[in-house]
This record gives sequence, structure tokens and C-alpha cells, in this order.
Amino acid sequence: MNSTENQQFNPSSAYYDQQQQQEEDEHDLERSTSKPLSRNNLSLSSSPQAAFWKNALINASFIASWYLFATLISLYNKWMFSPDHYNFQYPLFVSACHMYIQFGLAALTLALFPSIRSRTRPTPQDYMKKALPCGMASGLDIGLSNTSLKTVTLSFYTMCKSSSLAFVLLFAFIFKLEKPTYKLTGIILLITAGVVLMVSSETQFDFWGMVEVLSASCLGGLRWSLTQILLDKQSMGMNTPIATIFWLAPTMGLSLSFCSLIFEGWNNLLSEQAFFGDLAKSFMTMTYIATAGVLAYLMTVSEYFLIQRTSVVTLSIAGVFKEVGTIFLSTIIFHDVMTPLNISGLGITLFGIALYNVLKYKQSLKKTNLSDGRDRQGLIVLTSRTNEDSKRYAKLDDEDDEEDVDVNRDSQEEQHHHHHHASHPNNDNEDLDRDDSLDNNIDPHRRLMLMTEKATSLQ
Repeated sequence: MNSTENQQFNPSSAYYDQQQQQEEDEHDLERSTSKPLSRNNLSLSSSPQAAFWKNALINASFIASWYLFATLISLYNKWMFSPDHYNFQYPLFVSACHMYIQFGLAALTLALFPSIRSRTRPTPQDYMKKALPCGMASGLDIGLSNTSLKTVTLSFYTMCKSSSLAFVLLFAFIFKLEKPTYKLTGIILLITAGVVLMVSSETQFDFWGMVEVLSASCLGGLRWSLTQILLDKQSMGMNTPIATIFWLAPTMGLSLSFCSLIFEGWNNLLSEQAFFGDLAKSFMTMTYIATAGVLAYLMTVSEYFLIQRTSVVTLSIAGVFKEVGTIFLSTIIFHDVMTPLNISGLGITLFGIALYNVLKYKQSLKKTNLSDGRDRQGLIVLTSRTNEDSKRYAKLDDEDDEEDVDVNRDSQEEQHHHHHHASHPNNDNEDLDRDDSLDNNIDPHRRLMLMTEKATSLQ
């Protein structure tokens, strides 16, 4: 090979040698700073319990913020729509305004913090097929929930909304977001029964109000299942809560505006002298609506972060505890009376929540122990484990052996490819062009290695 060809390929070889030397140095540094392996010290230093509690603390902070904003907006909406208080009888219009406020706040947040912007955005086809149904379900869920507060008490509303647990679980099973188990289903039924029992003696039955709340609960289950799918799908560009609000809020606002225009009538709305009689009253009314919109934005951000870190079922379980707090506050603000039957239902609900947390804790420990059971070199940790765990590790070893066979097969194919170049030197330029057009999916590091080996064979 002439000097020109040597100058062409030597930089790639030098770069590959430099990368290989850097990896060897990093491996030597890790080996020198790590503790020696022994039968008594083969597990990783991080404790599964510590990892669980760290993750639980972060999730608890989002749950607490969600509790705060959701409870405030529930009480605020009840005060605003109740005939005994502010008596603003246009909940669909208010909900539509909330969506537009959330869209503006999300756009402002993305503009101020570019680091949380998504690198991708949904295509028109994906938006129509996936984002649009989620936005419509979300808007109708919120709109029907607020509409029901005109005719039902907060206790009855809470009881009916607790049925959303069943709808969330149903749609999570349908979309394969959660694996159905007898334990999980039993815990959900136990919590739902506790909530129903807790508020049963406080309700005043209203048929259409019940239909509105149950319809909202069903749409809420569909809403959060679709939301989790959007958050998990990177190509949709909604893998962050703020981006999700930015893309879904306009659809939610338009669907609510359409429903408000048909069922409430904006002519009747604007002719209300008590709310839009003069400039001062109009400003005060819009201030009330905007305040609730900001609370709704903060609540929605907390919801999306919680779903992104956990699941829709976890959100529903946490929501039951929020509803318990809402009932307690309603007894103080709206003078609801707690009976022994209510207290019994509260105890059952808290017991179901405790069982769920224990179940999730055990599952987390099993997953962490399984992932921490092997070190970076593929060695099996000599710890006490069950026969089931041994079978899992044996399966992992078999998968590693299959990967080794694939690597050896690739090496043999590369050697055959090099032999082909030696016997057919006239096709070298054609093969190089083919590599440039067909090997785009190969890992860059491996592509560099193949180019270097090809250069060596040409020499």
C-alpha cells in the first residue's frame, strides 16, 4: 500500500487505539479503587432499601404537591359553582379557560427553560390518532366533573369519583400498562369499598349528577392510560409533563369550548349582570377563573410527573388518600358530618392503601435484588437466594452465552469479508461505498473498528 493510503487510514487506527487505551485505563482505575471480590463482599455497596426509600421520598414530594393543589382546586370549584356561594353556573366555560391558561403557562415555561424542551414533536398523523383522543377525554373528564358540582354534594362527588380506580385499572389492563393480578385487583376493590362506605351516609342522590360524575370517572381512566402512553413514547415529543400540557391543552380547550357553546350558551354567559355587568365585575370574575387556572396547571404538572415516575394505578391509589383529605376539609368548610359509618370506611381505605404500599415495596426489592445480583463483569453474586432466583440467573447466563455466539458469528463473517477483499481487490471502492450507504445503523464505535480492519486488509 502506498504512502497516500497509509495517511488515509492511520488516523482511524490511531483514534481506535486511543479509545481502546482509554477504556483500559478506566477499567484499571475502577479495579484499583473498588473493594476486592470475596464470598463475603460480592454484592454492590448500594442497599436496595436505601434506593427504594430515596425513590419513595421523591415520589412523596410530588404526591404532596398534587394533594395540595388538587384539594385547593376542588374546594375552589365547589365554592365557585355552588348556588350557596359564588353561584357561577358555567363550569364548562371555566374549564375551557383553564385549558388556555395552562397552554400559556406551559409555553412560557418551555421558553424560560429550554433544557426541558423535547427534541421531537408529534407528526400530524400521531397527533390525530393518539394525542387528540387523549385531549378530548381529558377535557370531557374535567368538564363533566365541574358540571356535576352544581347539583351534587362534595361527598357524593367524592364517592362517585372513587370509581375511577376501577376504570383506570380496566384501561391499564387493556393497554397492558399493568399486569392484572388477584392481589392488585383485591386491593383496588377494598379501597373502593372503603371510600363508598365512608361517604355513603353523607350523600344526597341526584341521578343526572351521578351520570355526569360516573362518565367523568370513565373518561378519567381512559385519559390517564393514554397519558402514560404518550409520556413513555419518545417519538411523540411528550416525554416531559410540560410538553404534554403544551400539546394537549389546546385540544382540551377547544373541546370544552365547543361543549360550553352548545350546552351553556355564551349569550347567556355574557348577559349575566352579577358577573359581567361592568368592568369591575368582569375583572373580578376573570381573576377568580385565572386563579383556578393556575392551580389547575400546578396540579396537572404534579400529576404528569407522578405518572412519569410511577404509573396510573399508583396515581389512583394516591388519589384515594387525597379524597379522604378532601372529605375532612369539606366537614370543616361545608359542615359535613362524620358518622361512625364514615370513620369505618376511612379505616378500610387506609388499610387498603397500606396493603398496596407493602405490595409495591416487596416488588421493588425483588427487582432491585435481581438487577444488583450481577456485577459489571457478569459474575454471579454469592448471596443467599431462592431456587427461583437461581433459575433467573441461569437464564441470564444462557442469554449471555447466546450473545457470545452472536459475537463469534459476526467475527467469522468479518474474516470471510476480509478474505473476499483479498481475492477481489477491484471491488474495494464499491464495497466502501456500500458500507457508507448501508452501515448507518451500526454503532459508530464498531463502524470505526470495521473501517480500520478493512484498511489493514487492503494493505
